[in-house]
Amino acid sequence: MMKDNKYRRSHMNYILEESFKSIKSLFVFLILAITSLDKGGIYVFIALILLSILNSVLKWFTTKFYINNNLLLYNTGLINKRKLEIPLDKINTIDISRNIFDRIFDVSTLKIDTGAVKEVGQEIKLKINEKDAYEIRNLINDLSKEKDNYIIESLRDNNEIYSKSITFKEIVKYSFCKSKILWAAGGVFIINDFILNLEDTFNISIIKDIIESIDMDKVFSIGLVKMILMIICLFVIVYILISILYIMFESIRLYNFTLINDKNDIKIKYGLFTLKEYSIPVDKIYALRYKQNLLQQFFKIFQIEVVTIGYGDEKNEQALLYPVGDVNFVNSILKEILPSFQFTGDISKPSKKVLSRFIVKRSIILIIFLIIPLLFIVPKEFLLIKIALSTFLILYNIFLGYLNYRNTSLGVNKDLIIATNGSNMKVKTIIKQKHLQSVEVKENPFQRKKQVCDFKLDIYSNKLGDIVIVKNLDKGLLNNIEENLIL
Repeated sequence: MMKDNKYRRSHMNYILEESFKSIKSLFVFLILAITSLDKGGIYVFIALILLSILNSVLKWFTTKFYINNNLLLYNTGLINKRKLEIPLDKINTIDISRNIFDRIFDVSTLKIDTGAVKEVGQEIKLKINEKDAYEIRNLINDLSKEKDNYIIESLRDNNEIYSKSITFKEIVKYSFCKSKILWAAGGVFIINDFILNLEDTFNISIIKDIIESIDMDKVFSIGLVKMILMIICLFVIVYILISILYIMFESIRLYNFTLINDKNDIKIKYGLFTLKEYSIPVDKIYALRYKQNLLQQFFKIFQIEVVTIGYGDEKNEQALLYPVGDVNFVNSILKEILPSFQFTGDISKPSKKVLSRFIVKRSIILIIFLIIPLLFIVPKEFLLIKIALSTFLILYNIFLGYLNYRNTSLGVNKDLIIATNGSNMKVKTIIKQKHLQSVEVKENPFQRKKQVCDFKLDIYSNKLGDIVIVKNLDKGLLNNIEENLIL
């Protein structure tokens, strides 16, 4: 039992993992030391490794914890000591993960977030055996159940446990619709660097020979339309190849993604090599967020995320509730496990008189900072290409502006605010009013003339990105907000 009034330390695997992280952070210095072995670099290399291990041992030795009287007591630090006493019912989220090393030693990494958004370093990570990790999580969940049971039961009549696991078809749909333009661009740079390295190593010319072998007269004789079609076909082929790689990657990352509701908290688990498990009390979910890029908007599917403290705040971590779902799936989620996020009421959209505000400003920026420089940089010989590319960019920009106009909306009732914005990335956010920190209204002289303004909604969270801005809505909406807002 963990509740035995005795201080404990993390498992010895903590030293191994922390040493690896420290050595990884010193990678550049280690490489420099290796390249200078004949000048005493070997001693620097050994010293850096030993210091990393020593630092990890000291962190392990000085970090202790125990549970007593429904309190988690946590001590750490050798010189600058830090002591925390955290009531278990104040803990916001509990995450359990197991990487390959954890599985070898039969331990788990338990991440506990206190929900203290103002404090830095209030997140606690413990490396303990799997049985103790689940025992602590269950203890915290039971306390949360005793405290908030009356809230949860008043929202839910269905006594059945809800469980949904991802299918391979959903992974394919999710992977195919994810934006991979940056991947393609990155792949071009990687291939270019690889070819340049080959040229330097073997003293050969590849890129120059390819360029010289291209007969520009024949290229232009193909015709502009055929040239554009060839580029589109090439893009589609590259996109399909990258999508296949992305499906393989996501099949590993989202392996057996499962969403479970056990009445008082939401549990999310997934991963093949690194198994991750998150436990979030239902009443600690402050907002829901539905994201759609252009392809997802076309296929009418969403990536569903939650806004809470402690989930999605690590590097490269998404606060996923479920990777992919359509309208029917979203409605079932709200009905089965999050009924308090079902919005009823009027939703306001921008009027036609402000359509130009979504298009003109972004078009001016595009022309000044991209189109005009493009016309001067690209040689005159490529006049047709310049005209075609500039026309495409302007039309695409107008399309995105119109899409942003179509996607913008705001609705308010006594319990919720629903806000939607974005063009190439449409984001719909449903916010519980009691977790809304502030509402700011902004207007410039041009907006004032058309009787519209921008609304800035700040959600209670420990992430700066949890701010929603909805632009160019009628100022008359202020009356409705003031009537319903409970700030």
